[in-house]
Amino acid sequence: PVGLFGAVLLFAIPAMILAMAITMERAGDEGARFEPWQKALCAGPPWLLATLFVGVVLANVVARAGVGARVRVEPAEPHPGSALSAHVHLEPRFFGCRISRVAVRLLGTETTRKDGEPAILVAHESREAFEEPFHLTRGSAWSRVFHLQIPADAQPTFSDGQSTESVDWELQVRVGVARWPDWVQQIPLRVTPP
Repeated sequence: PVGLFGAVLLFAIPAMILAMAITMERAGDEGARFEPWQKALCAGPPWLLATLFVGVVLANVVARAGVGARVRVEPAEPHPGSALSAHVHLEPRFFGCRISRVAVRLLGTETTRKDGEPAILVAHESREAFEEPFHLTRGSAWSRVFHLQIPADAQPTFSDGQSTESVDWELQVRVGVARWPDWVQQIPLRVTPP
């Protein structure tokens, strides 16, 4: 939604500038005679930026749809000290693609706020990755289970309700797709007390 709004805004601004210039010219306003190069100078760069922005957004959408990734995490509500399994399944829907790597990252953060400014401390971070590049054709599939461990002394997920202190856990899955933006999914985890 934000990307779509940004693209519409980037297209709307130069269109309004150009429409205003043409309206002033037609109204016969003295000093409102614009040369074609002046109109292009006013409207061209914003349209170019808008086109690039839309291209990046579309590339991300195509990469997400093309990889056909699904992630399942077990257990759904882990405890401190428990093993965590991330089942990653890739199945391209529209076209084949070359996968450079698949990485899973477990991240635990503690956030405290003083004077309205957040201070974020990374309490725990662990990773596992499949580094061997491979090619997936349309209709083929690739699956792997990644195993991570939540430390036994880990703080459970917590929020004080006033947004001044919190402990958050997140599983991040990143699939590197050659010549496309990486496919990334962030899955919030609720770590419960034992």
